[in-house]
Amino acid sequence: MQIGIDVGGTFTDGVLIENAQVLRSCKVPTDSQALLKSIVHVLEKLIEEKTEKISRIVVSTTLMTNLILEKKYLPTGLILIPGPGLNLKEHKFPFSWEIITGGVDFQGRIIKNLNEQEIVKKVQCLVDKGIQHLGIIGKFSPRNPSLEIQTAEIVNRHFPTLEVKLGHQVTGQLNFIRRAMGTGLYLATYKTFAQFIASLKNALKERDITCPVFILKADGGVIPIDKIMNFTIDTVLSGPAASSFGAKSLLPEKTSAFVMDIGGTTTDFSLILDGNPLLASRGVKISDVYTPVRSLAIHSLPIGGDTGIEIKNNQVTLTFKREGPPACCGGNTPTLTDCMRILNLTDLGDENKARLSFQSLSSKLDLSAEIIAQQALDKAVELITQEINYIFKQWQEEPLYRIWQLLNEKNIKPRNLISIGGPGKPLGELVSKKMNLTHINHPLCQVANAIGAALASPTYEETIRINTEKREISSSWGYFSKNSRQIKGKMSAEEAAGLALQIFKKYLQENGVEAQPEIYHQEVFNMVRGWSTTGQIHEIKLGVPVQVTGLINNKE
Repeated sequence: MQIGIDVGGTFTDGVLIENAQVLRSCKVPTDSQALLKSIVHVLEKLIEEKTEKISRIVVSTTLMTNLILEKKYLPTGLILIPGPGLNLKEHKFPFSWEIITGGVDFQGRIIKNLNEQEIVKKVQCLVDKGIQHLGIIGKFSPRNPSLEIQTAEIVNRHFPTLEVKLGHQVTGQLNFIRRAMGTGLYLATYKTFAQFIASLKNALKERDITCPVFILKADGGVIPIDKIMNFTIDTVLSGPAASSFGAKSLLPEKTSAFVMDIGGTTTDFSLILDGNPLLASRGVKISDVYTPVRSLAIHSLPIGGDTGIEIKNNQVTLTFKREGPPACCGGNTPTLTDCMRILNLTDLGDENKARLSFQSLSSKLDLSAEIIAQQALDKAVELITQEINYIFKQWQEEPLYRIWQLLNEKNIKPRNLISIGGPGKPLGELVSKKMNLTHINHPLCQVANAIGAALASPTYEETIRINTEKREISSSWGYFSKNSRQIKGKMSAEEAAGLALQIFKKYLQENGVEAQPEIYHQEVFNMVRGWSTTGQIHEIKLGVPVQVTGLINNKE
């Protein structure tokens, strides 16, 4: 039996699955100040006395997303070693930063050395600002991390109380700006995340739950809880990933569809093409800076079931923010959910309470609650429709979408929309009708996010670079080896691929993953000096593809 838990902004959902059947599901209010309490509450509802039948648990948590949105950062600073030719003024990191002298070229050769006095001076500037956590990021450091390491040694001698993290340890991706942003986010949040993970482990231990536990990532893959501290920032936006994979598991195989996940605060949109969620080619963007986090192509709109209704300039409009629980469920402010309750589109809560919350709106416009509710709902549907059309144009620019389009010349646009979440069915039907789409609403759509989490599997996509001239191996996850005996002066593509697979399989085993990796792409570049070839650079992109462990067979 598998358990999936999705911690949303409004509700925490859970499912218990066995043999592709959802045996039990539940939904509890999320305590944003104590996420662990919500997770434990769901576990207690799902699990009976015996826990030995549970084979694994997957948790999708909003913790990292909340820390970033609310900027609950630890005091973090960055020391940057960009080398020549890079203007950093246009990049707005959400952390204090300083530039120091030094440089590495694209082949990993040191072209400018460090200045110890300058390093001490620049770090002191950050310490004077209250910085306690320091990231050191050098351009091309995945190909030669020695300047980062030397800088860290200097910092540790002069500032022994600082917590230091090196950029190549966080990610081996070559994009310097992304690596700097990822290192800063890791340092700014890792202690809070570590406390949460430790508390979750203790809670499971107290309940004699000993099965493997995984945390969901933004690309829909999972990481074992014992390894998650190496991937903390990858958990941002795991909720939308859960919804997309949950939708995939409820759809017939090879189906293409828009996915609309309507929560209390936002509506998240994603796209499934021939049964595969669309990945974002550029990854996650935070504070207008791209990060090394790989994710699905997700877009959010600040409209949800708890979005408030108000009057502006004698017009019915939305507040575009969560106003607490709907009035029909005990809240004080009229919301979109109350609109649907008044119009008999849902049976959630108390209709009389919903109507009472509309009295002040009705008196301002001298209109009935039904008319105001309909106008507000029409406004929401119009905005959602506009957003889908807008983001669809962006999705069309994604490389994977273009490939799908080439393979499906007659179907240039998906014709299905699956709506999930509490208000998913009524809003999904209205949006589908307006866009002339076929609406899909499975009975389990309200807990689709938890299903997506439960069925998610490990996924990785990495690059290994082999330099035969320097006898060096580097990788996008931070692996680095000098003077490797495994490298010959000249290697065939097959030999390089075999070595890359050997290294990658060992990395997967260290992370508790038994899946068979695939090679996605391979290139070789000859290095020429004078009139002769002195070596080769092999670049091999390989990984474990995104997938779910099965589809749900519960009857509609």
